[in-house]
Amino acid sequence: MEDEILAVMGNRRGMMTYHIANCLRADHRKYNGKLATSTVLRCLKRMEEAGRVERVKSPYAVQICWAKKVAPDAADQPSTCGD
Repeated sequence: MEDEILAVMGNRRGMMTYHIANCLRADHRKYNGKLATSTVLRCLKRMEEAGRVERVKSPYAVQICWAKKVAPDAADQPSTCGD
């Protein structure tokens, strides 16, 4: 599932957990619309520990915004989650 998450994230600088889950759920052949957001969140947390993704600033108090881990020279790109 990690590679699928990274593919959904593409080159976007920030995506909410629920949005990633919704994009994955759209693949009805694989998930049949039955992928829990909590499953995606657990996978994202494992990926964060492994250094593949990072949390980025979000305007929301509870929702987590994620981005692919970027090289230091590309870290100045703005987040699409808002500031």
